[in-house]
Amino acid sequence: MIAVTLVLLAVFVKAEDTICKMLQTQPDEPLFAKDGDIIIGGIFSFHNSIADEKPMFKEMPGPHKCKDNRKEFPSFFRTIPSDYYQSRALAQLVKHFGWTWIGAIRSDNDYGNYGMATFIEAVQELGVCIEYSEAIYRTYPRERFRTTADMMRRSTSKVVVAFASFIDLEFLIKELLLQNITNVQWVGSEDWISNEKLATKENYKVLAGAIGVAISNAQISGLSEFLQNVVPHDTPGNTGLHEFWESIFSCTFVTHERNATSHPCNGSEHLSTVKNQYTDVSELRIANNVYKATYAIAHSLHDFFNCPFSQDIVSIESCSDKINIKPWQVSYFATCACLSNKNEYPTFFRTIPSDYYQSRALAQLVKHFGWTWIGTIRSDNDYGHNGMSTFLQAVQEEGVCIEYSESIYRTYPREKFLKVVDVIKQSTAKVIVAFTTFIDMEFLIKELLLQNVTGVQWIGSEAWISIESLATEANYRVLSGSIGVAIPNAAIPNLKEFLVNVNLQSSPALTVLANVGQRRKRLLEQDPEDRSKKLSSESTQTRPMHTELTPSLLARALKNSMTPKYGV
Repeated sequence: MIAVTLVLLAVFVKAEDTICKMLQTQPDEPLFAKDGDIIIGGIFSFHNSIADEKPMFKEMPGPHKCKDNRKEFPSFFRTIPSDYYQSRALAQLVKHFGWTWIGAIRSDNDYGNYGMATFIEAVQELGVCIEYSEAIYRTYPRERFRTTADMMRRSTSKVVVAFASFIDLEFLIKELLLQNITNVQWVGSEDWISNEKLATKENYKVLAGAIGVAISNAQISGLSEFLQNVVPHDTPGNTGLHEFWESIFSCTFVTHERNATSHPCNGSEHLSTVKNQYTDVSELRIANNVYKATYAIAHSLHDFFNCPFSQDIVSIESCSDKINIKPWQVSYFATCACLSNKNEYPTFFRTIPSDYYQSRALAQLVKHFGWTWIGTIRSDNDYGHNGMSTFLQAVQEEGVCIEYSESIYRTYPREKFLKVVDVIKQSTAKVIVAFTTFIDMEFLIKELLLQNVTGVQWIGSEAWISIESLATEANYRVLSGSIGVAIPNAAIPNLKEFLVNVNLQSSPALTVLANVGQRRKRLLEQDPEDRSKKLSSESTQTRPMHTELTPSLLARALKNSMTPKYGV
């Protein structure tokens, strides 16, 4: 029996090598055997042994509802629902059929214990009584399974809810078959209810009529062909694939360190001749979650490479650095409304809402105040175009008329900004909706100040409406009374103390910190009073000055970055 486990957690790690290595002569090994910039799911084990160690988690497991606390984890979303909801769904299933006297079986690990605890709490609130609650685990001696089977045989309840892994339940089923314990109505959790290994003719005597909660199955086009055409010589350093190959074909790769015993792998083997769980793509319930998560990351990276700024982040990590991508950047740029298509991405959830909803919220804001004649400004990039397109569609449905719609961008010549300012000056609309980045907006505001264009009601997107660098006394003449949509601010305990105590000696590889330190050094050297100070890179700290690394500008973005990490 081949045990297959796919982990759904997206773990972000800093890669030592640059991305897009397929351009070199020999491509990098795939994630089958190597970590990359982003890991979505670990590649699974192809071993027959089931004598694994019993997990002894010291903290709440991933599926538990603790991560659903929206106050503590406001931007943490899942690729698979919490077991909390599965447990309550099973309780509702029991209630629906009017079963009031049941037994309960659980895996003796965090999955089973937490899932069953939530189920029992929920089902008892519905007036259902629990006759017994037994724990099973794959490494338990047979006497433990026999005791559980005896309990079920003596029981007067004929409905059993099993919150267990398929491996643990398989051991119990074998014992039930030996004792001929049938005529039980099973209600199962997703881990075993749709598992094909249990759906045998023999097990039908025990499991006939079982119902439960399952992950939706899916088809991934091209996956079967891709898997069947994998060959070791394409990635000679891929030890994971080599081990898998040797196990499947009972052969040995000849190397300098070892010789083939009896049957060397010669390269003529082909996975198209193998029928096992690796080549079987009929059950892609969990794999599809990894597949969709991968595409979600791809969309996010695509947006990042197109540089749709949407916060005051560029002052720290320039969008021009498209090699050293940070985890928060990937998450931050996943605002594309395309990812909200539940047919295409049924298991994709966000760490920040789609711009689609922000655009419609701005439209509702315009409607709320009764403004029916407006102008619009957008950044000339994906962020601005997509956001403004949705806004225009939504606001026109509300009967609002658009006098003009202009685009701006930081690299445009001044003449382009002058043209936009002239449009605003000549316009009779005194309400302007700006779906722009703060940098693009800053260029426009400077031109508006030079021409003394005031008396405008501004409505802003989250990328600039709450940016402190725009909230100056001079800009107040232009932006006074602005309203819009903002990401909630947050207080992160001890962040300030951490930032002001960062130094290059403790983090020599932190290039961002090095740049800040060098810039501070240049500023101090330009000050006559400080020219005599000798600053070394080892002692340069952020304490004496205000920089982009101080908490005031980072709290909003870092809260969205910190809470998913704590969630994971």
